[in-house]
Amino acid sequence: MRLKQKCTVYMILNTVNQRAYFGHTTNLKNRWVHHKSMLRAGRHHNPGLQADWLAQKESDFDFSIVKERSESMLYEERQLVEQSKGSCYNVPPLTQPELKARWYRTNGRA
Repeated sequence: MRLKQKCTVYMILNTVNQRAYFGHTTNLKNRWVHHKSMLRAGRHHNPGLQADWLAQKESDFDFSIVKERSESMLYEERQLVEQSKGSCYNVPPLTQPELKARWYRTNGRA
């Protein structure tokens, strides 16, 4: 029997323009450290988020948990969250296969 791994849907909110970046992970602390490291180095994979980070202060961005879910429920939940936001850095919403592929890449699985 395979146990379901707990996944967290998180948001990085630009508090100045209210644009948000959504992500998901099974290791929230490491993921936030990675995002901040890439943003501070100017090498984040999301060009819109990176541009705003460089143009503004780090304190203008808020990192928060949106939901915690089992892995099997994560993809549907994250897509619903992304589609419900009017201003989002990661647009267009990803399909379930794309989300699953990104999850496996992020978590080191082929």
